[in-house]
Amino acid sequence: MTLTWYETVYNLPPDYRWNLLIVVATMAAADYGSSISGHRSGFARELDVQPAVRYFFSIMQFGATTVSLHGIRRYSLHYIFCMIIQCNAFLMTIRRKNLASHSLLVGLYGIMLVTGFLLANIELLRHPLHHLLLVASCSALAISIRLSPNGGILQPLQNKYILWSGMWCFLQIVRRYESSVDGNQLVTALAGFFLVTHISMAWVGVLYCRKARSNINWKERII
Repeated sequence: MTLTWYETVYNLPPDYRWNLLIVVATMAAADYGSSISGHRSGFARELDVQPAVRYFFSIMQFGATTVSLHGIRRYSLHYIFCMIIQCNAFLMTIRRKNLASHSLLVGLYGIMLVTGFLLANIELLRHPLHHLLLVASCSALAISIRLSPNGGILQPLQNKYILWSGMWCFLQIVRRYESSVDGNQLVTALAGFFLVTHISMAWVGVLYCRKARSNINWKERII
């Protein structure tokens, strides 16, 4: 939001390199905080709910990161993300003090995520359709890579710094050529990309739930 304000006040064109820096700096700060405290937070991954619900919560986190990387200059997009994060911290404080039930607070968090998801999509639809398809597809691709239980050749890409840097590069490549290609062709290509990545994300979700139900520990995945 500060970046959007700065570019608006000084009438500057968007510099999307700042978006990558903000995301990477946030992850680095979280890792540093974990290293000095000796505690690695895994809220969505360790929450005491059904595996499908945990997977949904993780999907929403990936979506927020992808939107931040994409970098549409709208205050509302990032405000809703900040609101959800801060309200959830408050809800966890209430739970720690045993002032409300676990199921109630998880339900409230789910409602906030769904609300944020709907508002983010409304904001993206204020722009040409290919922006929504691109963000959704990159988010699903990142989920498929990061949460895949069988790393194999994907294992190097599961490093979150490599993964999100690669996603940012792909977003910039599409942004560079979007003005030089036919709009209908771009939407058609991204619609196909959307379909493939979401099928992959659904399959990874099935594998996630199967492993969670069989009490097999997953390799740690910190977003």
